[in-house]
Amino acid sequence: MENSVFDILVYVFDRYLFEELPPGTERESLARDLESAGFGEDNVERALDWLADLAAQRERAQLRSGGSFRAYATRELARLDAPCRGLLASLRRPASSRRASARS
Repeated sequence: MENSVFDILVYVFDRYLFEELPPGTERESLARDLESAGFGEDNVERALDWLADLAAQRERAQLRSGGSFRAYATRELARLDAPCRGLLASLRRPASSRRASARS
Protein backbone atom coordinates (compact mmCIF):
# COMPACT_ATOMS: atom_id res chain seq x y z
CA MET A 1 0.00 0.00 0.00
CA GLU A 2 1.37 3.40 -0.98
CA ASN A 3 1.14 6.18 1.55
CA SER A 4 -0.84 9.30 0.71
CA VAL A 5 0.24 12.93 0.88
CA PHE A 6 -1.83 13.18 4.06
CA ASP A 7 0.15 10.31 5.62
CA ILE A 8 3.37 12.14 4.81
CA LEU A 9 2.09 15.40 6.32
CA VAL A 10 1.04 13.59 9.50
CA TYR A 11 4.50 11.99 9.69
CA VAL A 12 6.23 15.35 9.22
CA PHE A 13 4.09 17.05 11.87
CA ASP A 14 4.52 14.15 14.32
CA ARG A 15 8.25 14.05 13.82
CA TYR A 16 9.08 17.75 13.57
CA LEU A 17 6.28 19.57 15.39
CA PHE A 18 7.97 19.68 18.78
CA GLU A 19 11.49 19.48 17.41
CA GLU A 20 12.47 22.47 15.38
CA LEU A 21 14.08 21.49 12.11
CA PRO A 22 17.81 21.98 12.34
CA PRO A 23 19.00 25.26 10.79
CA GLY A 24 19.81 24.88 7.14
CA THR A 25 17.56 21.88 6.62
CA GLU A 26 16.99 21.79 2.91
CA ARG A 27 14.01 20.47 1.05
CA GLU A 28 16.22 17.80 -0.50
CA SER A 29 17.41 16.44 2.85
CA LEU A 30 13.83 16.35 4.15
CA ALA A 31 12.78 14.54 0.96
CA ARG A 32 15.58 11.98 1.45
CA ASP A 33 14.49 11.48 5.07
CA LEU A 34 10.88 10.89 4.02
CA GLU A 35 11.85 8.55 1.19
CA SER A 36 14.12 6.55 3.52
CA ALA A 37 11.12 6.28 5.89
CA GLY A 38 9.30 4.48 3.08
CA PHE A 39 7.26 7.22 1.43
CA GLY A 40 7.03 7.33 -2.37
CA GLU A 41 8.96 10.02 -4.23
CA ASP A 42 5.93 11.49 -6.04
CA ASN A 43 3.87 11.85 -2.88
CA VAL A 44 6.86 13.27 -0.99
CA GLU A 45 7.21 15.97 -3.64
CA ARG A 46 3.50 16.78 -3.52
CA ALA A 47 3.56 16.98 0.28
CA LEU A 48 6.62 19.25 0.28
CA ASP A 49 5.00 21.42 -2.40
CA TRP A 50 1.90 21.70 -0.20
CA LEU A 51 4.00 22.73 2.81
CA ALA A 52 5.88 25.30 0.71
CA ASP A 53 2.59 26.74 -0.56
CA LEU A 54 1.28 26.89 3.01
CA ALA A 55 4.36 28.78 4.17
CA ALA A 56 4.08 31.20 1.24
CA GLN A 57 0.40 31.87 1.97
CA ARG A 58 1.20 32.52 5.61
CA GLU A 59 3.88 35.03 4.67
CA ARG A 60 1.53 36.79 2.23
CA ALA A 61 -1.24 36.93 4.83
CA GLN A 62 1.10 38.46 7.41
CA LEU A 63 2.25 41.08 4.91
CA ARG A 64 -1.35 41.94 3.95
CA SER A 65 -2.98 42.01 7.34
CA GLY A 66 -0.29 43.57 9.44
CA GLY A 67 -1.98 42.27 12.55
CA SER A 68 -5.18 40.96 13.98
CA PHE A 69 -8.80 41.51 12.99
CA ARG A 70 -11.61 42.28 15.42
CA ALA A 71 -15.15 41.21 14.55
CA TYR A 72 -17.85 42.73 16.75
CA ALA A 73 -20.96 40.85 17.84
CA THR A 74 -24.36 42.34 17.01
CA ARG A 75 -24.86 43.44 20.63
CA GLU A 76 -21.47 45.17 20.61
CA LEU A 77 -22.26 46.97 17.35
CA ALA A 78 -25.51 48.25 18.88
CA ARG A 79 -23.62 49.78 21.82
CA LEU A 80 -20.38 50.94 20.17
CA ASP A 81 -20.62 53.59 17.47
CA ALA A 82 -18.02 53.91 14.68
CA PRO A 83 -15.80 56.47 16.47
CA CYS A 84 -15.70 54.26 19.56
CA ARG A 85 -14.75 51.20 17.48
CA GLY A 86 -12.07 53.31 15.77
CA LEU A 87 -10.64 54.28 19.16
CA LEU A 88 -10.59 50.63 20.25
CA ALA A 89 -8.87 49.63 17.02
CA SER A 90 -6.22 52.32 17.48
CA LEU A 91 -5.53 51.07 21.00
CA ARG A 92 -4.88 47.57 19.65
CA ARG A 93 -2.16 48.81 17.29
CA PRO A 94 1.44 49.03 18.49
CA ALA A 95 2.36 52.38 20.06
CA SER A 96 4.76 53.26 17.21
CA SER A 97 1.94 52.85 14.71
CA ARG A 98 -0.39 55.07 16.80
CA ARG A 99 2.25 57.81 16.97
CA ALA A 100 2.76 57.71 13.21
CA SER A 101 -0.98 58.02 12.48
CA ALA A 102 -1.33 60.85 15.05
CA ARG A 103 1.32 62.87 13.18
CA SER A 104 -0.49 62.62 9.84
